[in-house]
Amino acid sequence: MSRVLIRAAVMAGILTLMGVSCSKESKPTGPSMGGSSDSFDSGSLVAPTTFDHVFSTAGTVGYHCNFHASVGMVGQVMVDTSGAAAANDTASGTSFHPLIVKVRPGGTVHWIILDGTHTVTSDDIMSVGGGGGGGALPPMPPPMPYRSGHVH
Repeated sequence: MSRVLIRAAVMAGILTLMGVSCSKESKPTGPSMGGSSDSFDSGSLVAPTTFDHVFSTAGTVGYHCNFHASVGMVGQVMVDTSGAAAANDTASGTSFHPLIVKVRPGGTVHWIILDGTHTVTSDDIMSVGGGGGGGALPPMPPPMPYRSGHVH
């Protein structure tokens, strides 16, 4: 088996263990997060700017900033019939405020980016690195220590 095929098989195994798969059309599917099926990714947003998303399905959707999720820049949108038609959320520093917003199905969340560069990305979108789509993949394990061919 060639090295390329071995590497591909190893990567497929790692992605399968993480709950990520690809269909024949090569459309990635992420692990199920439950709640709403609404997915969104603002891409990089440089302040001052805004980002809007309409939520069509009842449920709870987690979201994060790709650049700052590791320091707690996360939030939730609760979508149910008792929610508002629209809600505002701000991104400043390394936090969203409020942490939880509530809208009804068909309601809009309006994110206001006050400073810095941020993303607003639903937790069901995976990416590698910051700023382009979802939470970063977990770190790879450290390399195995090198051992020479000598047996002692």
